[in-house]
Amino acid sequence: MKWGMFMVKKQKRNAGFSLIELIIVVAIMAVLVGVIAPQWIRYVERSRRVTDVNNAREIRDAFNRVLVTSDVDLVFLGNCRWNAKTSTMPSGEPTNVLEAMFLEMGEIPVSRVDEDYFGGVECENRVDGGRVRGTVTKVYLIQNPGATETYELWPDPSNFLQNGLN
Repeated sequence: MKWGMFMVKKQKRNAGFSLIELIIVVAIMAVLVGVIAPQWIRYVERSRRVTDVNNAREIRDAFNRVLVTSDVDLVFLGNCRWNAKTSTMPSGEPTNVLEAMFLEMGEIPVSRVDEDYFGGVECENRVDGGRVRGTVTKVYLIQNPGATETYELWPDPSNFLQNGLN
């Protein structure tokens, strides 16, 4: 019997991908990125806003601790503002409540949403045993020191969480 008629010829198969297969894979990946990227960006932005709100609580707590325990003159407490890019950590003893808060926190608070925004704390002054004391009434972000519109981080961050910085 001759094997020639019944023998199957082995074809040499190339182990790589064809150009069409690669184009299809790239097209599928582009569609997936186009669908997922906007949701990922919204997720990251939302997490930055939530981080800013959580940091506002830490700022409030640190500020309140300083207000209760500090011997610094607290008369100026109506409004304190800072910018992480221009503010510096105090070296030595703090000269005001804001510097004392930086030392209490161990860092200068910075917005995770936008580092260029100023942080701000509003306080309500009260006299306690002949000394001026205060409590934090609001922690916010503000575009610049002269601006009037603030983005409240505490006690009511709902607008900031929904809309961020306009």
